[in-house]
Amino acid sequence: MNDASKVDLAIDERLRGTLGEVDHRIVAAPYIRLINSIEGAHGDRVWLWDVRFTQPNTEHIPPAAVHSLEHMIAVFVQRHLPGFINFGCMGCQTGFYLSAMNYGDYDGMLDILQKTLEDCLQAKEVPLANVEQCGWAANHTLEGAQKYARMMLENRAKWTKVYR
Repeated sequence: MNDASKVDLAIDERLRGTLGEVDHRIVAAPYIRLINSIEGAHGDRVWLWDVRFTQPNTEHIPPAAVHSLEHMIAVFVQRHLPGFINFGCMGCQTGFYLSAMNYGDYDGMLDILQKTLEDCLQAKEVPLANVEQCGWAANHTLEGAQKYARMMLENRAKWTKVYR
């Protein structure tokens, strides 16, 4: 169900057909799309993005890699994204939800995610992967996270093509 009416503002036309729920049988991962944008009571706007790494119902990211990517991207994206709110994995382990305040520039978001994934490739360790800061500190793999970050970057040209 693509409901562009949920977002009452001018957005990049490439995003109009991807708003709301999508049919997971016809998407083509990897991609980055806008799920929704909601205006708050004081005029701020929260943007919710779908950062899809693997094809739904075909391939998932192994638990230790998805956990490590979550840590890495949540930490590193703050270097590049003003208004960062949260970065969390999808239960299906095929991608992540990224939320930001007052940031709806699609090309800008693509560039921010590219820089963030490049940061992941340069990392020497998974941030916050210790018993003081993580609820499952033993469940991390730097190499696994970097494998999926590399795969996303190698497919950068496909990020705007959500559907097959």
